[in-house]
Amino acid sequence: MSIWAASDSRKVKRDEPVGGASGVWSREKKTVTLKGARNEYLAFQLIVHANSDLEGVNCSVGDLRSGPARIDRENIALFREHYLHVTDPSSSMYGDPPSAGEGWYPDQLVPMDAPKGGAPFSVAAGQNQGIWVDVFIPDGTTAGVYKGKVSVSAKGQPKTDIGLEVQVWDFTLPTETHLKTWFYFGPDELANGHHVKKYDARYKRLEPEYYRMARAHRINIDAPAYFNYSGTGSGVKIDWSSHDSRAVPLFDGTLFKDGIGLDPICLPIDREFPYYGDHGGLESQEFAETLKSMLVLVKEHFDARGWTDRAFIWGLDEPADREEYEQVRRYGQIIHDSGTGIPLMITEQPSPEDPSWGSLIGYVDIWCPAVGSYIPSQMDERRAAGERTWTYNGGKPYAGSQVIDTDGLGMRTWAWLAYKYNVECWLYWHCMYWKDIYNTPEADNDVWNDPVTYDQRRKGNGGEDWGNGDGTLFYPGYDVGVDGPVSSQRMKVLRRGLQDYEYMWLLGEQGKADTAERIVNSVVRYGLGDADGRKVGWSTNPDDWDAAREEMAKQIAGGP
Repeated sequence: MSIWAASDSRKVKRDEPVGGASGVWSREKKTVTLKGARNEYLAFQLIVHANSDLEGVNCSVGDLRSGPARIDRENIALFREHYLHVTDPSSSMYGDPPSAGEGWYPDQLVPMDAPKGGAPFSVAAGQNQGIWVDVFIPDGTTAGVYKGKVSVSAKGQPKTDIGLEVQVWDFTLPTETHLKTWFYFGPDELANGHHVKKYDARYKRLEPEYYRMARAHRINIDAPAYFNYSGTGSGVKIDWSSHDSRAVPLFDGTLFKDGIGLDPICLPIDREFPYYGDHGGLESQEFAETLKSMLVLVKEHFDARGWTDRAFIWGLDEPADREEYEQVRRYGQIIHDSGTGIPLMITEQPSPEDPSWGSLIGYVDIWCPAVGSYIPSQMDERRAAGERTWTYNGGKPYAGSQVIDTDGLGMRTWAWLAYKYNVECWLYWHCMYWKDIYNTPEADNDVWNDPVTYDQRRKGNGGEDWGNGDGTLFYPGYDVGVDGPVSSQRMKVLRRGLQDYEYMWLLGEQGKADTAERIVNSVVRYGLGDADGRKVGWSTNPDDWDAAREEMAKQIAGGP
């Protein structure tokens, strides 16, 4: 067998040839070199290439040592990369180009000790098998170079040792994540993926594991917690018991080791709740009073618990005609008239596609256009007016794509673009899309074997777009005998970008925001709406991104 290493921002297909040196791998020294700060996850991929059929392949790693100091083995996690065969490259809705083509792509990261799909494993002749290695540098670790080894064994083969060196820089990444994210998931899909009933005892044990995995990757996942209400108009009353039983550990942060609550928090208020048809119609005074009364009660409850400044309302998704624009204006007016100050977020840009629809300015507090509609000059104007600017999803040349069949840098680009263009929060439409509810809701997606997740062709109404892995950052561990979530390579790459963002934030705290901007611009020339009609505006070489991150680290270590 031949063994080599690749960075965390590269996808190595199952049939690629053996790779050469890179920013993390010295072929001559057979050593992987990583560099990072305290409270940071580093990662690389160990690629086992079978020159002939291999059986019983396994991997182990020991402590990393720097004199008397060490990084314990318990801070290093090993995963077997699971491959998905892309035969239908993602369609044009995922960018230009939307796909890197057909082939076997790695995505699910199965723990090596999983009952199914872990180690030991076989590798067919001529194929690769990736082993993902996560290394966490605990807070309090002494700066220095820590050395150890990763060992790979196979039946009938001599054991191969790979050197592992981790340089720990003398600063610490903040526990807080300063680029906000909001990724939706559906409790129904989570329950279905694990073959449990929603909100039963087993579900209540599973769901927190997904929240904790998300927090370990610095992302904020959320399915809005609903409350029960009664009455109409000014007589509305809210029963908070069911809401708080689920929300309090999440919003207060007691569910997480770091004690930090979810931010932002999406309120369950939209055009279905409270449904205006139950309260006299959208234009009625009764509905206006119902919604205002509900908002006042929500604010009182959230104020008492310190949650209000994190809350927002997502009233209507992607309004696309005059009627829906009128609905947004109606909701915005009522929300503003409530006096609660709770912001309304709309997944739309400030300039309507059709001017006859009228403007939403004055009614919307948070603008969240898709990446290609995030026009920097427009969004600068809205921030100057006191409003907030988010964006969502991805797709070249505007931002790296979220699909499986694209390059490894994909979701790492999101945080760098967010810093460059003052994006406060990056939204993703779904992260556990294991059932294609928009096209064939009665059928499950076979997410462990079929990469196509979102597929308009299943509707039979002429839709032409589909995506490999869109909406699936998490996988249900049920299929590999894991009673909880399984992460993905894309999730790890997103984490890499979110940690990179903390380098930029630290430079800003030191009064070096111009330095951070210069370094970001050296890698990302343009993106989002600035990329319209142009080719991709960022470096496609992961080594360039790592070199820029190292330059930021040197600047941080130099002090204010």
